[in-house]
Amino acid sequence: MARILIADDDEDIRLLIVMRLRRDGHDLEAVTDGQAAWEALRAGGFDLAILDNSMPALTGLEVVERCRAEPGLAGLRILMVTALAQEQDVEGGLAAGADRYMTKPFGLGDLSREVGELVSRQADPA
Repeated sequence: MARILIADDDEDIRLLIVMRLRRDGHDLEAVTDGQAAWEALRAGGFDLAILDNSMPALTGLEVVERCRAEPGLAGLRILMVTALAQEQDVEGGLAAGADRYMTKPFGLGDLSREVGELVSRQADPA
């Protein structure tokens, strides 16, 4: 399937996402803050990044902005999964370059569906 980076400082959420996506057959790496996410993404090899916004070191939005400014990461698919649910939060995440935006709490089936669609777009950019 896909190689996915998951970045969330909330251990429970991170473990739920890992368990579900591993069950879906994805290869996963999980980190606890935005700086670790940025370093992992720069090392390369990911098809998708799932980022919380409110993390230590760098926010998810800062990671998105850095990815979009980095030629090798500009096309990386990014799903924001965050508790920030106000309209301006969603618009800000998408404007920064996130491909999709999900708010917490979320259904695991919805997460699988979003990931599947983003991974399909990555494999077939038409």
